Amino acid sequence: MEISHDHSYVSQAEREFISRGYACESFYSLRFNFVYTKEQQAESRAYAETVGLDSDAWNSCITANAQRRSEHMERIANLLAQNFKIYQYDKEETVPHNSDWDLFFWCNDFSSTMQGLLSGRDYGYFTLAFNDKHDHERRQKVYNRAMRILELFSDDENLHIAVQYTAIMDDAKIKRDAALAGLGIAGRNCVYKGMEGRVETNGETLFFRKKRSRKYVYRLTDAAVLSLSWQLSA
Repeated sequence: MEISHDHSYVSQAEREFISRGYACESFYSLRFNFVYTKEQQAESRAYAETVGLDSDAWNSCITANAQRRSEHMERIANLLAQNFKIYQYDKEETVPHNSDWDLFFWCNDFSSTMQGLLSGRDYGYFTLAFNDKHDHERRQKVYNRAMRILELFSDDENLHIAVQYTAIMDDAKIKRDAALAGLGIAGRNCVYKGMEGRVETNGETLFFRKKRSRKYVYRLTDAAVLSLSWQLSA
């Protein structure tokens, strides 16, 4: 089993909010993939070259491999489904979307990956996304328990798992501090999304007006107000 950690989906702007205590990095999804080892790939190539498969035999070979990959990964998905409330895994929908589920299941269908050759779910690659209504602590507990279960497959040389991260914003703290920060940036020149201009207000809401623009303005979110206040105080 190989586990990698993918932090690339956390933007630079989000990283600044994390560093200033307005957000935290948390778990977004677990991506499961069946990957042949280099030795297995070399054996397959050597076999194909030696036997000289025609088109029918080649289709039969790739169909068998796809089915093998799917069955191999399905047992992992099944074990996790026995230990968590997973929305969209059970075809009978025993876990409704409006319930307090732990993970959201997605996988390809053979109608897309093996058109005309196989049908049904292709478990060779599947994802389990964390519930976006859960805070970091809840996601951490789900992640820790999933990792303990997956230790059973530690010797599985074909199992690759990617842990994808996201940023969870502290909306209440951002809203509160943006209300204070807005008092200090109204009427000031700044750069917003690469555009030069100034911050304006109607007394209740803050807007950004691009330089030399008379008609159009951009309404500023609480997060944008905070970000601009940091820029202008630097």
